[in-house]
Amino acid sequence: MEIDYFKIADLVLLLRDGKDYLQDAMWDFVCTENNEPDISVTVIQGGWEKDYPEEPLINDRLLWIYETKEEYIVRYRTCANIECYVNRKFTGESMIYLKQKSETSKKPEDLERNEMMRTIRDIFFFHMLKMGRIAVHSASFIYRDRVWLFSALSGTGKSTHVSLWHENGYPVEDFNGDLAICYVKEGMAIAASAPWCGTSEVYCNKKRKLGGILFLEQAEENSATGISVSTCMVRLAARCLTPNWNRELMTLNLNVAEEIAPLIVSGVLKCNTAPDAAVEAKGFIDGHCSIGA
Repeated sequence: MEIDYFKIADLVLLLRDGKDYLQDAMWDFVCTENNEPDISVTVIQGGWEKDYPEEPLINDRLLWIYETKEEYIVRYRTCANIECYVNRKFTGESMIYLKQKSETSKKPEDLERNEMMRTIRDIFFFHMLKMGRIAVHSASFIYRDRVWLFSALSGTGKSTHVSLWHENGYPVEDFNGDLAICYVKEGMAIAASAPWCGTSEVYCNKKRKLGGILFLEQAEENSATGISVSTCMVRLAARCLTPNWNRELMTLNLNVAEEIAPLIVSGVLKCNTAPDAAVEAKGFIDGHCSIGA
């Protein structure tokens, strides 16, 4: 049995028998810790041999999700190489079941790495939510030694806006092109990058104080305005990539967002794709940093 350890957002992930299926980005987060992990994932060859529960919790075009007293079972409809994975509710344990392979099919080492990375991501997000962390769909950078998130629906222009800061020559360092893991530690809001970054290929193995979040809305004119803590909490929870399969998980997302919201700068940036949009956003951020927010 091969065992590897990774550290992401202050959590140690143990992976058993999965190293051949990882993308390069995952190895930037490898660590040498071999104490009791926070999350453990075991890759199992040969498929799921039990019966699935009769009634799914969720019946989606891509997957079924079943719930039992002890587990969530996520069964793929279209995944070529992974049949399902199982998350234990009351521990940090999960199992990934690979499909049964015929003699003429691909060898296990040729599994598509993006399927495995996506599955490990979803498992990690499930368990980290129980540990007080949410994944916020956003493009982000480090500015003034803090992480700033720009969040919106896909296609609204998150990455485009971040690129404007670079075009304007502002001193920013890319953090993650698709998400940030956010949590509170020792009374401070923290943002951590991760090996998952959508199609952007922008990520790093860093964590910083979370400065704030701007929710983007397309508009003809550029303007940035602050929002209340309660509005930030609701909007933040709505932008989570962490699972919300039922009321319990929805509540966990809201609880973490409620912790984070009072500790950060938040606002709405109505913007277009002109360089002035970054000027407006920078002015808003600088104004709040100058008063110690």
